[in-house]
Amino acid sequence: MEEILLELKISNELISLYKGNIPIIDEYSMYKFYLNEDKSSSFPHPPFIIPFMYSYDADHYHIGIVKHWFNDRPLTFGDMTDGSAFATTEIAKTEKQLFNRLLFNEFVNNEDCKVTDRLVQCKQLMGLHDLNFGDLEKINSIHFDNAECYVDALIENPPLSCIADEERYKGDFPANESIVISSNLANACYFEIFHKEWIGYNTEKKGFSLFRKESKYKPLENIPEWLRPDVDKKELFENYMEKRDFGKAWLTINGPGFNPIEVGERLQRLKEFSNEKGFHLWVDFWCEKYGKKESFIFI
Repeated sequence: MEEILLELKISNELISLYKGNIPIIDEYSMYKFYLNEDKSSSFPHPPFIIPFMYSYDADHYHIGIVKHWFNDRPLTFGDMTDGSAFATTEIAKTEKQLFNRLLFNEFVNNEDCKVTDRLVQCKQLMGLHDLNFGDLEKINSIHFDNAECYVDALIENPPLSCIADEERYKGDFPANESIVISSNLANACYFEIFHKEWIGYNTEKKGFSLFRKESKYKPLENIPEWLRPDVDKKELFENYMEKRDFGKAWLTINGPGFNPIEVGERLQRLKEFSNEKGFHLWVDFWCEKYGKKESFIFI
């Protein structure tokens, strides 16, 4: 994995986080470092996320880099809820935002706003030399919803999880819980769409016949083929491969219609058309870990 991260040109601090050398996870936390636990091999996840942290309690979560190969989307950081069919939200756009968010949540939620030696060590190892724990405590006392979004590093150019107004967002992620950015769908995968009704799924009325309600989330116009429910995804993948449209082929396999074995086979085929060493390494890593699994479990 370290070689993959080096190819992605991420910082030494983030590599240290991936290796579990920054103690941001408390010993009693439901989260574990992804690379340090054999258990992570038991639950396949879509290959567009490269996790550094996971939890297999309750709904199951993966947190890590969101990387879309074969297109120009920059690296970003996502929180994937496996139990919600791998729904993924953007939690940070930069490493600095990620570190600030992780440290804020650990300080507030696990340490009850107490400055411990562990948190001081995390701050130093993350390179957050200007961060003031007193400021974090003040933010937490003032803001009750999404308080981490008011940390200085996340106010400027915020990630989509901190956005309620589409006009404020300057990024490539397509959706959060309340908004969808139709112009970003052309480079998005199924798991990044929070409400699937936006892309034509689950459009039937819900409830008993006399009291059925229409969903408040309406299908968008001009939904890309790989996001639509009425398309044979395996056939679509083959069409994209024949047209050498590898970006769309990649987005297609990061969606429903495939099991891990089938995703692994198609990743190996995509390798033949890429000269990116990082992609080759990631495909081999993912396929070795999950390429023989018969189910994604959560879809």
